[in-house]
Amino acid sequence: MTEVSSITANPLNVEDGDAAALAHALMARLEVVRTAGPGGESLPLILDDSLRGIDHNLKAPLLELLLHSSNNQQILFLTEDSDVADWARVEAITGELSILEPMAADETVASNDAT
Repeated sequence: MTEVSSITANPLNVEDGDAAALAHALMARLEVVRTAGPGGESLPLILDDSLRGIDHNLKAPLLELLLHSSNNQQILFLTEDSDVADWARVEAITGELSILEPMAADETVASNDAT
């Protein structure tokens, strides 16, 4: 069994922004967590702003790769990147993925007042 600390300690490191290298890095990370759980069970992959600083034109193909991979594995993608959020909102319309977005402070107050 792979140690969880070894999975989380090494962020995706692809300096040149090459799409193929990024895709391979993502797929390698997915492969590790697919059997890292007890008894070789799959663990969810949690990505925290993994595409920050990546060329805008490379993000959509990499996100599509992750979306396709999520058919076999749970993937949680945390981000403040507007490119990623915009892509996810469009994909959510098809039902292929779910999005959770924070509410603004004034929305929280209005929601509490309604109850």
